[in-house]
Amino acid sequence: DYMMPVMDGLELIKKMKVKPEMYFEKNLDYYKLKKDKAGMSDWVKKGRTAYPNNIKFIIEELNQYITDGKSVEALGILELAIEKDSKNADLYRVKGQTYSNLAFPADDKKPAKFDEYIKQAETSLLKANELKPNDSGILYSIGAFYNNWGAFVFNQAQNEKDMSKLAAGEK
Repeated sequence: DYMMPVMDGLELIKKMKVKPEMYFEKNLDYYKLKKDKAGMSDWVKKGRTAYPNNIKFIIEELNQYITDGKSVEALGILELAIEKDSKNADLYRVKGQTYSNLAFPADDKKPAKFDEYIKQAETSLLKANELKPNDSGILYSIGAFYNNWGAFVFNQAQNEKDMSKLAAGEK
């Protein structure tokens, strides 16, 4: 009999003595190439379920949250990614940008956790620069953050009518 029995992809990968994560990674890569967001999301979920500590799947899940504008969810997965790869400056840059996005929402309303978001954004961006000094992307992110913060403070001051609060703010 020259016919080989049909195997699913995971069985074939195991038989070839390739690490089983490759099955999930290659399927994810396939859907990325096709730009099939639903397929990518499905394989990220499968990969994260089967291999919850695989950094590739963690990063892919993070990218999906960021793409979808889900900053709070992104922060949760960012912490896990940083725990797995604590020397990755880009993860700290993304963390800083995510906190910055939370601090300066599109509607220009000051969020309740503004001070916490500002502190986290600044700390994360400076950590990214510490890990990867003088990287143009990180320096740009730091500059954009300080620019946004300065503009926010300026706009708040422009709208303040109480001169005693303005004097206190100057101090």
